[in-house]
Amino acid sequence: MKIAHINMIFSKGRMSGVEKKLIDEAAAMVKNGIEVYLLNREKDGFENNIHYINMDNFLLTKTFSELFLRSFRYNIIDHFINLSKYDYIILRYLLLDFSAFGFAKKYKDKLITEHHTKELQEIKVLNVPEPFKSVQYYLEKYGARFFFKYIYGVIGISSDVVETLKSRIDNPQIKSFVFSNGIALNNQPNRTIPEVNTNFNILFVASVFNNWHGLDRLLQSAQIYTGKYSLVLHLVGKIDTKYDSMIKDCQTTHCNIIQYGTLNQMELQKIYPKIHVACDSLAMFRIGMTESSTLKSKEYILHQLPFIYSAPDPDLVDLKPYLFMSKNENSLINFEDIIKQYLSLDRKQMSLDFQICLQETLSWDVKVKKLIQWINNNNNNKETL
Repeated sequence: MKIAHINMIFSKGRMSGVEKKLIDEAAAMVKNGIEVYLLNREKDGFENNIHYINMDNFLLTKTFSELFLRSFRYNIIDHFINLSKYDYIILRYLLLDFSAFGFAKKYKDKLITEHHTKELQEIKVLNVPEPFKSVQYYLEKYGARFFFKYIYGVIGISSDVVETLKSRIDNPQIKSFVFSNGIALNNQPNRTIPEVNTNFNILFVASVFNNWHGLDRLLQSAQIYTGKYSLVLHLVGKIDTKYDSMIKDCQTTHCNIIQYGTLNQMELQKIYPKIHVACDSLAMFRIGMTESSTLKSKEYILHQLPFIYSAPDPDLVDLKPYLFMSKNENSLINFEDIIKQYLSLDRKQMSLDFQICLQETLSWDVKVKKLIQWINNNNNNKETL
């Protein structure tokens, strides 16, 4: 049986986060007979088990650029990839456009959509001008039921995302599977967990800091911190200028902020050894999420970093003693409590428990095998993989 996994990034300069995940994920997918495609606007070719397709090579894309890409994304996929040769198509879900409905009808009963967020809630906070935001919102809200009536099944990053999707398309019986984020274990670092001396180092990583990351919560909480240890906030990623005044207000005798901008993995590796605690997304409530499964949280576990979170991750339930819960709301974070908890951790046991979780739960090999098993279990009329 042949399966394609299709991904698209239609804005230039936004490859890093999704590409990093795909490179790690693709190695496990190829082992299980899944071919991975990434349609983008930066490169062509085959590397790291991924078929890269530069959409700018399409004449209509060159002519109409962003407008065409946003309006006919599903047609572009159909143009570049021979999908008829696949038994199943796993599509990282693209918001609906004018070509989506014909695409779904053409590939009905073999199309599986993969969802990483609650789409309607996220559209509301996207930095997209009107009237485009409203058109996208209402197309998604009222068109989804027509699109999903042709879909074989849906997979989501959390049960929260899956159940919300079932509700909004009014189809509780649609085949579904929770396919949460994993991590590749082929390059596990050997990190020595640092002692706390005068500084307490906190890391926050995002490709681009969006509303749901909650950087404002972190900064506002740091402004009022007056504890024994000095906070050092290490911020990695693109930060909007709207945070400038908050960052300036945080530079006190009790807090220092280091901004690195965008870093590659090798550069990021140099920061990890000094870090005590990291931050997962701190404002998931802003996009209606009550469960989480972020890529950065898995990276933190790989580097033996306990972290602060706002929405629980079911994959990490056994690691709860080493994670620091911050309410999934706009309240301030109590750093003194977090430091106290950190100092009381059994770090040797934490390392052992992190390792068990990585191998038994978080590994991409484990997750992709479970995905294949789900497809097989629902594949009563076709050959078994």
